Amino acid sequence: MKKEKIKQIFSEIWKVVSDKKRKSIIRILYELLHYFIVNKDFPLYYSKHMLHRKGAKNYLDYYIGKKEHYKIRHSVIDTELIRFLENKVLFHWHFKESSLKLPEHLGYNLGKEYFSPEGIRHIHDLNSFCCLMEEIMKKTGANSIFAKPISGIGGRDCFKIYAEMLKPDSLAGIYDKIGSSKYLFQRTIDQHPLINAIYPHSVNTLRIHTCIYLNGQIDLISISMKFGSKGKFVESGGTGTILISVDTDTGALGPYAYKNFEWGGDMYIHHPDTKFKFEGFIVPHFEAVKDMSKAAAAFLPYRLVGWDVAITEEGPILMEGNHNFGFWGGQIADKGFKKNKAFKQFFDELNNT
Repeated sequence: MKKEKIKQIFSEIWKVVSDKKRKSIIRILYELLHYFIVNKDFPLYYSKHMLHRKGAKNYLDYYIGKKEHYKIRHSVIDTELIRFLENKVLFHWHFKESSLKLPEHLGYNLGKEYFSPEGIRHIHDLNSFCCLMEEIMKKTGANSIFAKPISGIGGRDCFKIYAEMLKPDSLAGIYDKIGSSKYLFQRTIDQHPLINAIYPHSVNTLRIHTCIYLNGQIDLISISMKFGSKGKFVESGGTGTILISVDTDTGALGPYAYKNFEWGGDMYIHHPDTKFKFEGFIVPHFEAVKDMSKAAAAFLPYRLVGWDVAITEEGPILMEGNHNFGFWGGQIADKGFKKNKAFKQFFDELNNT
């Protein structure tokens, strides 16, 4: 076993042991053994789903085994379709042919070359990059531009460029990163004011999990919503997002929101920044959100996808799709997928093929 893996295991153990909200060590060991006996699978993701904490009694309702996760991840792999989900430029151009609304595409760069419908532009130095950003804002009337890595995950290394930042001193660090990598540029979305009231600094998206059965039928597994916090302009599990369940029938937020255990595993009834109470809030345009996710699954028929959808006053916008989505989040929000009728049917099909 590699040293990095051993270090990671001990780090996870220490997080659990030092967690003040944990069950007794004897109880934790019992549940790990019980899960192993019942499922004949090592519960590798037990702590990631925060099942070690007091009050988490339904640990058998979760898919947390190593073999289970491997089965779920690898049985649905389609190497051709994955490219459309991993590459954000390819994703945009594919869905541009659909009727689904997308963020306004401004262009993308491959190192020092910037590509847009107007042609190729050389951003060979910081001044040329500043000029390009200024020209785009003037032409589109955008107040800000959102730049994200073409193949990025977890909201890492994203940038939001405001009009007041259009000077070399402010953009130097951003240019160094973008100019040596590959980024997609989009006009920043103006989210629905009701959602803005909960947290205004990021575009807070819905994560909708869809599956496609062997007969081709598309089903909706679960819906959760992600909010940023602490002034961050991205909401992502990798930066400490707050995640909350959404009732798939009514669009109502659940009573509690959670942070990834890696980021503390805190639980909230109000947003920690705005003090907005989550429970009872109804997601605007909710039926349109569900219709969009199913339409997206039909247009790009990868069997298991977590779609990210933003909400504006006019309706939903399809942000991206994730084949390697944060499986932990959906299960925590849904209290385990083993009681989820759609996912259970989907998983049973995987086991029988």
